[in-house]
Amino acid sequence: MPLLREVWVWPPSGFPGRPWVDDPDDDAFAKLSRAICDRYSEALPALGITHRTSHLRLFVDSHDVRVPDLARDAPPWFQLFDGRIGFEAAVVGLPQGWRLRAADVRRAEVLDVVHAAMSAMAKARGITEHERLEVAAAHVREHGHGFTWESPWRRGPRGSGLAARARYRLDDDGFGRCVVDVATVSPEGAPVAVATTAEHLAWTTSRGFTRSARTLRWHGAGLLTVVPSVDFLHTEGSTLLVGVTRSADPSAAPVLDESLGDPLPVRPRPTRVERAVAVDVPADLDGQQTLASSSKVTDRLAAALDGRTAPEVVERLAGDPSPVVRRAVAARADSPPALLERLADDSDHQVREAVAAHPTTPTETVLALAADPAWQVYLTAADRTLPPEAMLRLCRDARPEAREFLASRQGLDLACALVLARDPVALVRISLARTIWPHPEVQAILRNDPNRTVRAALPRR
Repeated sequence: MPLLREVWVWPPSGFPGRPWVDDPDDDAFAKLSRAICDRYSEALPALGITHRTSHLRLFVDSHDVRVPDLARDAPPWFQLFDGRIGFEAAVVGLPQGWRLRAADVRRAEVLDVVHAAMSAMAKARGITEHERLEVAAAHVREHGHGFTWESPWRRGPRGSGLAARARYRLDDDGFGRCVVDVATVSPEGAPVAVATTAEHLAWTTSRGFTRSARTLRWHGAGLLTVVPSVDFLHTEGSTLLVGVTRSADPSAAPVLDESLGDPLPVRPRPTRVERAVAVDVPADLDGQQTLASSSKVTDRLAAALDGRTAPEVVERLAGDPSPVVRRAVAARADSPPALLERLADDSDHQVREAVAAHPTTPTETVLALAADPAWQVYLTAADRTLPPEAMLRLCRDARPEAREFLASRQGLDLACALVLARDPVALVRISLARTIWPHPEVQAILRNDPNRTVRAALPRR
């Protein structure tokens, strides 16, 4: 069972100088939460709390139908979701004008909400170690509700007598700030005198900081480069070039000359798939069998990706010990239905997800995958367009989270909408109510729903 190791607010990022969320109070909460959530998460792994999922995700939405109207002086509010969507979740609501409160008050209230939501989730799910979460809250307070991180010192070229490191902190705007320290070092490697660059914009998460720190490179004793901001979508960014001139005085700090240069690749090493595509796959059966027997995953993946690989070799690769190879087999356009049915029971959820998305997967298999425990799989199955009779079965028999997704789909036929309008799970009916259905019969069922929240989700006449 995984460790409970993260709590964070959605969205975790956005564009600099622009709102991440439309509502200004929600936007201020999301940005301010970055430092507090990362500091809180920093303490979680050591607590040893196990749970079926590793993180709680908070959605800040003061206009959600589940959020009550809050008085201006009320504290922030939260409510847990059903936790069967692949992660634990809660919605957060704020009183109007919350962003205008003093910064220290807002930081304390963000921590209160994060900690209360974590504690409530742990108690609701029967986690007996929920009292340990107090340690994580205290960890945030001890660090002044902020988050900083620094990389280890990296020695310069041999004989240079220099070392460098990158330091980061999260600011109230949700973005990080990066500086580079360059130090003269003693013969034992200890920093003696340090010079520091100006601050540069960094990414919004601690993981972005570690990605950035990995880009720190010495190019001889006179030049150092680092990419301050590396987000989770891109592998390159503006590069900070730091010219280093060492003083004649060995105890004095070096002189720095910095500028932002052209983008440099952060990950120059090709991916495994790129290396596999470069492998020469033989055209003859014996050569392909030899490649499929290789001890190198890259060789076996090359055979699985190549469209000329013989069916009997593909069949063999479907049982490969590496899930990467099995995923490639499941994604092949020519994989037969019988092979896809076999892979639908694979232990790797990404293999099952590929099967759920495959256009030739048998309908019965897709319906079975709509009840899969992995959210990536059941949502992929629910996103399929099946024959009308199968779609009706999907709306009746898929797991509740998949039915909730189905209810939000545009273009469902009337028969499916009528089934979902009578679904026993309220969240499914709420999702359907939010999707504007012009048919009077569907709207009549939802307007007479016994659940007030369902009726409130309907558009006003």
